[in-house]
Order: sequence, then C-alpha cells, then structure tokens
Amino acid sequence: MRRLVAAWGPAIAWMGVIFFLSSQPSLPTFPFAIPDKVAKKTGHFIEYAVLAVLFWRALRRTLQAGNPTVWAFILTLLYAVSDEWHQTFVPGRHGRPMDVLIDGAGAIGGLIALFLWRRNKVGAGSARRPAPGIEANPVGVRDPETTDGVLAPIQKE
Repeated sequence: MRRLVAAWGPAIAWMGVIFFLSSQPSLPTFPFAIPDKVAKKTGHFIEYAVLAVLFWRALRRTLQAGNPTVWAFILTLLYAVSDEWHQTFVPGRHGRPMDVLIDGAGAIGGLIALFLWRRNKVGAGSARRPAPGIEANPVGVRDPETTDGVLAPIQKE
C-alpha cells in the first residue's frame, strides 16, 4: 500500500490542484506585459506537462505490462477531457476543445523533456562525452568506423 501511495500520491495531488483551479469561477488576470490569454494557455501547457511526468513516474513504478510513456499520455489526455467537461459546470468557465489540445501538447512536451533529461543524466558522470558516432568503453574510446574500433593516438609533430 505504501508503494502505491508513494507512486501515485504526487499525481493524485497534482490532479487535485488542477481540479481546484478549474473550480474557480474566474482566475485573476495578469497585470504585466504578457497577454492574459498567453499566460493562461502557457499555464495549461505546464500543468499537463507536470501531470504527464507524474503519471509516467507512477506507472513506471506500478505498471506490470505496457509502455508507461504511452499510458502516461493517455491518462493525461483523459484527465484533460474530464477537466474541460468539469469546467462546463463552473459559472463563468467554459470547456474548450482547444484547451484539450494545448493540454495534450503539454503532456507531449513534458514527456519529451523527461526523455531528454533522463538521456543526459545517464552520461552525467563523465566529464567528457565522446563525439557523435564514437562510443565510450571502459578501456578508452572506440571508433566504430575503423576495423579494430580503437582510435589512434594523436601524434605530436
């Protein structure tokens, strides 16, 4: 049970934050230079980017079969649809299909950012990374283009 709470708790809490914000009859406008609509749509994007990453985290820890990335996207999109439907019951709010698209784009953006972060984290322990096409090995650096796979030492002239 603790494992489930640890895995799913953050995603459920974030869903609660989204639900709370969606339950407000109107959100405050932004008084600074960014147009209000841009700020709110950016908020949608970020909200659902975070939710997708939290779903991925939970699914990675608990999913027995299937791809956690695909399921994280599907769950995020389903929650986006339910959130827009929920807003149709809130005075002063409207459910918009365009917001679901923005939420879906946020989910994709969050999952891509997660993928890039994880990919870069794997090699974070090494101070220098090999150039593209050259792979590191415990002995040294290998060049897959040569027959023996080993780079020749640099000759000083």
